[in-house]
Amino acid sequence: MINLGINGFNNTIKMIIYNIIKRSNYNINIKVINTIDKTIDDLIEKLQYDNIYKLSKYIILKDIKNNKIIINNKYKIKIINFNNNINWKLYKADYIIDIMKTNNPDIHLKFGAKKVIYLNNFDKDYPLYVFGVNHNKINKNDKIFYYATNTTTSITPFLKILHREYKILEAYITILKKINNYKKVLVLNKKKYLEEIFKILPEMKNIIKDITINIPINIDISLLDFTIKIKKKISYENLKKKIKFYTLNEFAGILKYNSNKKFYYTNLLYDKTLTIFDSNYSMILNNNFLKIICWYNNIIGYSNKILDFIVYLNRI
Repeated sequence: MINLGINGFNNTIKMIIYNIIKRSNYNINIKVINTIDKTIDDLIEKLQYDNIYKLSKYIILKDIKNNKIIINNKYKIKIINFNNNINWKLYKADYIIDIMKTNNPDIHLKFGAKKVIYLNNFDKDYPLYVFGVNHNKINKNDKIFYYATNTTTSITPFLKILHREYKILEAYITILKKINNYKKVLVLNKKKYLEEIFKILPEMKNIIKDITINIPINIDISLLDFTIKIKKKISYENLKKKIKFYTLNEFAGILKYNSNKKFYYTNLLYDKTLTIFDSNYSMILNNNFLKIICWYNNIIGYSNKILDFIVYLNRI
């Protein structure tokens, strides 16, 4: 059993909690959540309110005496009202997921944690990981890990395959991404994604450029539009065959191949993979110039792979 502690709360953490509940094979037990919410009722409202994934079906009770929430009468989780120096050992939490920014990455180790996984952060002094892309490079003696953002985790598997098979010479990626904040800038060059990609796939440095288009819509799906120049000349049939091979072998559960023309929003909503290649809209413009269309779910696949990453850490 992996005993997990969580520092902070957002939508990714919410889906991590529900993925643990839905997939008992993870064998993960959430011991404690350190949250900025003032009351347990505030946290329960965040856990249950969701107009996309309909999470209200889960029954959440509160144990005021012990300051715990109980989900589906089975999962009991201690709630701490934001403590910067939480004693993880006291709550028997060995693995910590942290979404809060810190200048002291080893702080949790000093308070009893055995391994720490930072999300939504990027420290140049530490390796950055994506499950399915470079997790096999982990040193089992390491204790601090940084995990890439959801967009980076969706881009890097595909780049790794294309560069391995055809050698990418140039690439431009357009990211159409759903946002919740309607006041955000619509078009934005996100250097953060490129920095993460170069950290994970250093061979891509000076080859890739990107642009992010933020779309204020109430669906949890994003689109990747790759325009890529490759060294090797190929046919579209060859490309499709190669991608399908990888989705069934090395990248099974990481990438998915879609050839269904009746591909609906609901097909994407609960998909657990990181990226879905769409063969209907991708094309080869000439023998070494590709136009690739991929879809990804903003949170389901991402949260599942974070848990796969933790299970892998515990196994090695």
